Amino acid sequence: MKGATVLLLLVAFLLVGVLPVHANPYVGSYLSNSQSTSTSNFFGTSFTSTSASVIPSGDWIASEMGNAGTATTGSCPCFYQLGYIIDDTGNVAVTAQYWGPSGSLYSSQTNNVGSASSITLEGITEYVSGSGIQSKAFVYNTLTQYNNNSPNSYTFTAQSTGDTQFYYGTSTGCSSTLLGYQVGVESPTTVSSSSWYVWQNTMEVYTTSWIYQAGSSIEGNNSFFQCISGSAHDIGGAQMSGVSAVYTAANTVEWQYSGTTEGNNVALWSGSGGSTPYACQVSGRC
Repeated sequence: MKGATVLLLLVAFLLVGVLPVHANPYVGSYLSNSQSTSTSNFFGTSFTSTSASVIPSGDWIASEMGNAGTATTGSCPCFYQLGYIIDDTGNVAVTAQYWGPSGSLYSSQTNNVGSASSITLEGITEYVSGSGIQSKAFVYNTLTQYNNNSPNSYTFTAQSTGDTQFYYGTSTGCSSTLLGYQVGVESPTTVSSSSWYVWQNTMEVYTTSWIYQAGSSIEGNNSFFQCISGSAHDIGGAQMSGVSAVYTAANTVEWQYSGTTEGNNVALWSGSGGSTPYACQVSGRC
């Protein structure tokens, strides 16, 4: 069954950052302000115009958000991932996984929620008072859904880990630069065709309102997010060679294979701002 294959691959890709057995290519963006804290983190993405035929058999391309929690007791320090993955058939799955020093704390996935033609895919990881950390996915497969702000929604069960906040911005720990909030692209191998695209946008965090800061790039071999058991842990672990940001705007980036490697700490957008993410404009949804 294809769904089972995707599940096994996706668990492997999310394991890499915390229990590194091998390195996956990864490139992403981070908010480059000094470290601060938030109670909710958000991102939007799409695979619009991606041709699944260029993805090697059994492979996938993931668009993911990573969030480092601030707690250091109990089952933490913890790291929370929410991501969408497109496979070689064009199907899109959504997954949420949470990690601590002992490994996986929570893992869940829903397959076939969308496709390369989905209008937009959004997601939030947030603290829910009295319940813990919870992730929600919002899938707009049609223009009607988008125009009516009525996505298919997927809620991943809240987990009481001790975290009530997340880090965003940059800090130093374990002799590394730590980037608590990242949004990036990961794959088992770099898909060396220009016929895939990953749009990422609305990379915002909630403090007392929704905000974003200036954003910069990071490769997988430098994508450290947190000190766990005395070691800095990363996402992916390897540079995504040949992939670059072919379009950028405020709080927006498009990743594509161009033959040029983006590199580390390259400014993607400047300035700061913020507005309520589209999915969260419906009262009670976020």
